[in-house]
Amino acid sequence: MLLVLALLGAVLAPHSATALPAPDAPKAGQAVYYNLGTPEVRPKRIFTAYSSAAYLDKLKWKHWGTRKAVGRGILVSDCASCSPPARRKVTIRLTGFVRCDQDPTLRTYRRAIAVVSKPDEGETSTRWKLFAGCP
Repeated sequence: MLLVLALLGAVLAPHSATALPAPDAPKAGQAVYYNLGTPEVRPKRIFTAYSSAAYLDKLKWKHWGTRKAVGRGILVSDCASCSPPARRKVTIRLTGFVRCDQDPTLRTYRRAIAVVSKPDEGETSTRWKLFAGCP
């Protein structure tokens, strides 16, 4: 039994080669978006809340790191409390650079506006603000 646990522990123990930072881990001087408090470079997914809520997915960015970054993707609104339609095209514009006290080596966008292709059922607005800026 001890031999099995020892071998299992060897398999589960982290290896130094696997402990590399994620490819999009922010480096000093880079622009980031604080995605629910986590700094990300060119996020592919942006969450609008910590629990069941709509989120932006499959984002592709243009002009990242400039004064105005534009991302295009899909708004996924398929949670139990979310309004239909469940999937819509979305464009997000990030503007205005600031440096945060938390990590002054990174720059973040302070404004985020999302525009969806169709409004929520029963609504007319297709434009809304997302949290942006320092956490």
